[in-house]
Amino acid sequence: MHANHSIVILWAGNNCPDEVIEAIANVIATSGVAIPELMTIQYKDQDGLAELLTKEAIATTQAKSENSIESALENAIKFIGIKYENELKVGNRVPLFAMKLQKDASDAYSLRGFNILDPESDPRNLWSAIAIIATADGVIPPTLAKKYHFNNTVVSIIKHIYNEYQ
Repeated sequence: MHANHSIVILWAGNNCPDEVIEAIANVIATSGVAIPELMTIQYKDQDGLAELLTKEAIATTQAKSENSIESALENAIKFIGIKYENELKVGNRVPLFAMKLQKDASDAYSLRGFNILDPESDPRNLWSAIAIIATADGVIPPTLAKKYHFNNTVVSIIKHIYNEYQ
């Protein structure tokens, strides 16, 4: 798979003749800068170039936003999955998970138990993870669900606890 690249040539003065554009494209293709079969040429005036760059910037920003939402959900699942691994590993210990999470969520919500020397113990991390999972619209990827022992019951418990504080 090849990455998309752009080469922008600014031409001042009269419109650039087609033969000059073809000559430039030929130099780019024969120099190994681009693969001729994958190369497209878009001839834009100043307004067209500005519009194209704006659309690309919007698309890139939206993609980054979608990726960060997915990444936040994955990180939240990992955080809770690792923190409560012993309770989640064995299915019949889910009630114990619910009780521990309820207590820890209460501490986290009130920000008790914060140890400045151990940022991992910061209860705000737990509360953030609970909030992300409880409000996520997306589906938990099956590989993460299996690895961290997340099922519908676990997600329901997290949502229930989150909703208690809302």
